[in-house]
Amino acid sequence: MNFENFKLKLIFCASQLDIPMTITLAEQSKNNFIIITDNITSFNFLKKNYSRSKIIYFLPPKKIFYLNFFLLFKNIFYNLNLKKKINKLLSGYSNSEVFFTFDCYAHQLAYAVKILSKRNMVYFDNTKKHLFLYKIKFSFRGFVNKVYLKVMYGIDSYIVDGVSIKYLLIFSRSFFDEIFAKKILININNKFLKKIQKKYLTGKKRNILLLSMYSEILWNILDKEKLNLFLKELLFHTQKKDVYFKRKNLLDIKSAIEKLFFEVPYYIPANICMYNYNVIVGYGSATLFEAANSGIKAISLIDILKTNETMVASCLYKKFLLKNLDKNKKIYFPKSMNEFVKILR
Repeated sequence: MNFENFKLKLIFCASQLDIPMTITLAEQSKNNFIIITDNITSFNFLKKNYSRSKIIYFLPPKKIFYLNFFLLFKNIFYNLNLKKKINKLLSGYSNSEVFFTFDCYAHQLAYAVKILSKRNMVYFDNTKKHLFLYKIKFSFRGFVNKVYLKVMYGIDSYIVDGVSIKYLLIFSRSFFDEIFAKKILININNKFLKKIQKKYLTGKKRNILLLSMYSEILWNILDKEKLNLFLKELLFHTQKKDVYFKRKNLLDIKSAIEKLFFEVPYYIPANICMYNYNVIVGYGSATLFEAANSGIKAISLIDILKTNETMVASCLYKKFLLKNLDKNKKIYFPKSMNEFVKILR
């Protein structure tokens, strides 16, 4: 769907996965846009490409699960102040178009969408499929969080099993009904992406972009020793200069082997810098299907690195990647190092 008109576009960027959509809408608007985010990594990238006056950055809300009651109430009070600032800043916008893609996690941004929906048209693109187990489960912690978010933001959620974490809170149907969200498909415009990419891409393509798997290790989805063994074999079969390493953010801790590779600046989203590489290697990152859909060779290490303990999560991640593939596009899932090397070549 094309949105080239003269109305102000208010574009929500909840994560780096939203960067291509954000760039497309911003460029289509001919400078008549505002980007709204509370994701610091996305903010650091966007402010290098657009005027600071075009970006609204909200500090992320603080956690409430603390045994220390002083800290608990301090954080709730902090979140209430953030909420008031959001209300004051956004309530003046009218006759604009609001765009967002998230249906979980970002309750503070969802509250911002709710404020804007009173006097603006809201569009929701839900084409990307998520990594959820769509199964309602009881979680005391989840229930407390659900009640808190309902009281704080007025947004009802339902609890589902998570793969990487114990539970997820997904916005209920009533939220989308309340904001009168119109479902759409935002077609990513590669012409606009290339305009941004030129700032970061060199003329000569590099060989391999290796995506950080620190989150998977942290969530016990991936065996650290098995990954290190793979990385050693990767160094044996390739030259160190051919492999570039990409972290999501500075919180991703590099292993001793990963420190040997050249590193792409963390603030450049993988779905922007991927065009400068022949092959993208990762585990279950969305960058893999984004690369495959863009005609770049994508290799997932799910089958190589899975163990009996991680079998369920491995299957779910694989389904997540395959569900988001465009027709006639492919992600490779080698089962051995020999198969990986053949695909690499």
